[in-house]
Formats: sequence, C-alpha cells, structure tokens
Amino acid sequence: MTNNRRTKILVAIAALLAASLTVVAQGCSVSRGPTYYPCRYPIEDRLAKNGERDPCCDIEACPEHCLNDPCVSASGDAGTDATIPPDGGISSCDGTCAPLPPAGGWEGPFLFSLSPEGMEPPCPAQAPVVAYQGHDGLLDSPTSCGTCACSTPSGACAPPLTLTASSTPCGDTSGMTASFNGPAVWDGACTAQGCISPAPSCSQALSVRSLTAAPLVLTEEACTPSIVIAQDVSMAHWTNAALACRGMPTEGFGCSDPGQTCVPVAVPPEFSLCIYHEGDVACPSSYTDKHVVYAGVDDQRTCSACACGAPGGGACTAALSVFKDGVCSVALLSAPISSAIPSCFDLAPAGLPLGSKTVTALAYQAGNCMPSGGEPSGALLAADASTFCCLMS
Repeated sequence: MTNNRRTKILVAIAALLAASLTVVAQGCSVSRGPTYYPCRYPIEDRLAKNGERDPCCDIEACPEHCLNDPCVSASGDAGTDATIPPDGGISSCDGTCAPLPPAGGWEGPFLFSLSPEGMEPPCPAQAPVVAYQGHDGLLDSPTSCGTCACSTPSGACAPPLTLTASSTPCGDTSGMTASFNGPAVWDGACTAQGCISPAPSCSQALSVRSLTAAPLVLTEEACTPSIVIAQDVSMAHWTNAALACRGMPTEGFGCSDPGQTCVPVAVPPEFSLCIYHEGDVACPSSYTDKHVVYAGVDDQRTCSACACGAPGGGACTAALSVFKDGVCSVALLSAPISSAIPSCFDLAPAGLPLGSKTVTALAYQAGNCMPSGGEPSGALLAADASTFCCLMS
C-alpha cells in the first residue's frame, strides 16, 4: 500500500517537470520572474495582463505562446499564418488603430468623403457599408413668384339720384331751387314725378333757368387676382456630397491601447478617418478637423398672395331727356350725362315747365384693378446638420 502511494507521487512530479520543460521549449515565459528564452520581437517595458513586466508573452494570443512569435503547430513547427502586428507589436489590428470616439453621442470612426456633388466615390472594399449620406455647400436658389394680374371688373349703371332745377343760370348758386328727381328706384323710364309747372297736376312752380343732374350711379364688382406667369421655386442644389462608410468587423485581437479601436485604413485623398455626431457640435481634441454636413433642407421660401385694388377708370354714360308735358312727348332738353361729374344745363327761355324726363342709353365702360402681391420672402436653409470630426492628415 505504501509502495503504491509513493509510486503515484513520483509519477505526478515527473509529469509536472515535463510540462514545465514544454512551456520553455515553446518559447513563452512564466508570469513571474525573468524571461527564460530570447524573444524575436521583444517589447521593452511591456506589461502582461496581470500587471507584471513581460517583454514578449501574451497567453491570449494562442495557448502558451508569445504574441509576437509564430504560433507552434501540432507538429511542433512554427505556423505559416503568423504575422507581425502593423503597429510593430503593440496590437494585432488588421487595419489601423484610431482613438475611440468620446462619449455623449459620438459614433465611429468611419471612412468619410467630401467630394463634388455627383462625383462622390463608392465605399471602398474595406468599408463597404454606407453609414451616412448628406451634402455641404447649399447654393442660393432664388424664387420667382411670377406676375400677378387682375380680371376686368364688372359693373352696372343707374340714373342720377338727383335732378335739381334752379331759378338762376349754371354756376350761380344764389337762386331758388326745386327737386326734379325720379322715383327712389328708377331705371330711367319716363316719369312725371317731381314735375315743375303752374299746372294743377304739378305741386311745384318755379321759373326754371337751369337744370343740374348728379353723376350717374356706377356700381362695380371687385376684380379677381391671378398669376399670369407661374411661380418658379427651384430645387435645392449643393456643392459637395458627403459620404460615410462603415467597415466590416475586424479580425485579430484589436488594439492593445484601451483608448483605441481597430478600424479600416483610410485611403486619402478620397477618404479620411472621422467620427460622427448629430447636430453642429464642437470637435473633441482627438479628432479636430471639423466638417458640418446636412441631410435635408428647410424650404422657407414663399410668395405673398396676389391681390387686387379697388376698380378704377370705369365709367357710365347715358342721355338725359326732359319734356314739357307729363308723358315724355314734347322735348325740352336732350343732353349726355356721365358718372364722372355733375352736369348742368341752361334752359331758355326761362320759366318753361319741366313735366317729365327719361334716362336712356345707359352704358358701362370697364376700368381696371391694380394688382399687388407676388413678392418673394424667406430662404432655402440647410437642415438636419451632422458633424464629422476627422483626424488631421
């Protein structure tokens, strides 16, 4: 019983010694103490994961193997797939190590391109995913509001509201007067209302020397505004096109600096390595080359509505006839009148009766309305800003 136990202890000790010899033979130092073998790519002052000095070993690279030495294959030979990290041994990034974006809404890094509109390059093979598309350099886009116009006004004419007989000639206001008006609603047809004569059928008696007719009554409807030349609001045009491309997941073990990340290599001049943030914000100290780009426009351009002023220039004309009798058969006066000014007519000899009257040939002459409006205001503004901050080249 004692011999068997002693035998097992000796076998365990022998196995432990063999394993230790294997570790040294494969080229990896222990985590404590000095390095027991020469390293092909030593890194001065390098610290292992446990915080102790270790110039060349990192057990995470492959089991019991130095990060910067080829991995040992199953046959004991160095593998052919081992490469020296691009940063000379500090990391195993297959692209480039770049500063991580700061917290607070920053994203990336991306490969960013700002090129003339319509000439933007495609995303490169190492970063084939489109992460952002926008623009820069919004061009002035003037607005033509067209020309406003007004329809021709429509109107109607009516007889004068007052006819006034006077005992003195036209221009002399010192005489006696009498009304010779027609009915309240008068279309100009023959009427004996308000007759002036010594005859019993008339209630007024005056030696008439002149007769004044008020202007014809002109009534017009408002004009309708319109645009005779259509409004032209041009589309937005940009100087530059902005494109951000995202890389595929990287291979390898990343960057040894915890403040960096492994990203695809930028290929200038088409692409730069940049981080992204919504809005127009200040760049961090790690990425200082600022570019503000926009995803859309805020079109605040507008035109004031077309309008029309009051009709002007229209006129009414007609003929006023006055008769001695009450049935419009014995003419005393026939003269043109208008809507522009009152009309006064001297009668001779004085004292003739004013028995009846008519207003005929009423005619409307259309004027016009002055158009207004159609004035441009507002502007076309870039909208939906984003900030790309790039590494200085």
